[in-house]
Amino acid sequence: MLPPLTPDPQMSAETARLRQSLNWLIAFAAGSLLLYGAAAVILSLTVVAFLALLMGMQVLVLTWLRWQIGRRSLGRIVLRLVVDMIVAILLFGLLLPILLAPLTAGLIMAMTLALPYVETRLLRYLSVATWCAALVLAVLTQHIALFDPLPQWIADSIVIVGIGTVVAVSLLLLWQFHRRQTEALRQTQAANTALQDAHEGMATQVAERTSDLRMAMAELEARASAQTLLLAENERQREAIRELSVPVLPIGASTLVMPLIGALDSQRLLQVQEQALHALARQRASLLLLDITGVPVVDSLVAQGLIGVVQAARLLGARVALVGIRPEVAQSIVGLGLQLSDLETFSDLQGALGRSWHTQSPAR
Repeated sequence: MLPPLTPDPQMSAETARLRQSLNWLIAFAAGSLLLYGAAAVILSLTVVAFLALLMGMQVLVLTWLRWQIGRRSLGRIVLRLVVDMIVAILLFGLLLPILLAPLTAGLIMAMTLALPYVETRLLRYLSVATWCAALVLAVLTQHIALFDPLPQWIADSIVIVGIGTVVAVSLLLLWQFHRRQTEALRQTQAANTALQDAHEGMATQVAERTSDLRMAMAELEARASAQTLLLAENERQREAIRELSVPVLPIGASTLVMPLIGALDSQRLLQVQEQALHALARQRASLLLLDITGVPVVDSLVAQGLIGVVQAARLLGARVALVGIRPEVAQSIVGLGLQLSDLETFSDLQGALGRSWHTQSPAR
């Protein structure tokens, strides 16, 4: 089920104003009808009887248009009202040419009534039609006379009543238009005030959000700085751990021992080579003992890595011996078919240290 439509306050106000305008027109038309009807009965004048008949038709048309409010659009109702007023004014001019002045003012009154309700393009067409109707009215009142001239006092009375009616209705319409403009101005000022308050509130919110954002940015920067320091500390710790994982121990003026513990992968073998070469260069040692007693598996990758250490050390003028060959490791090396003929090997560290390195001796 669809929710009930909420009435537009502006349309409700426009409807009320149009209904009020039609009430005024009906009241003045009914008063003129009574006046012309009484004059026609008392004076027995045909032209006045026609005026009363025409005014009665206007009362009916105005009442019907008022009944149409709420059933049709306001623009269509006002358009029919203006067209009816123009036709009625031309008929009045045809009956009584002496009413040229009030009838011309009536055309202007019709346009005043249409101003708030008709769109710009249609209003332009109505203006042209009203101008043409004024020219036709001038021609009718100057060259066509259907009835004999009325007595002067009757003609003057009709002119006075016509001018009074048109001026009164025009003033009421102008007053209503003024109220409409004043209300629109007040609404515009209220909207501007609300917009200014909203702008100030938005500025306050933006300032608060900016302050919060700056605080958050400062906090993020502090956290980033602390994280950078922590990462640097972690890097130093990792470096220390790497150095401790492949320690190089000096046991003599020209002899270094590097005990290796745990599995050796490609990255750790590269680290072994870097640590060994740096230690040889720093200590100016001529002998490096690689102790692999704690290495559980020696495969082709490990053997090739150890041979790479030997070859790099030789480029620095140092010798490398492999210490800690266990029986299962020896069987694994033989099973893999690895050639370690260029590498001096020892079963334990004590045997390696007891051997004199001043003379060439065969490898065990």
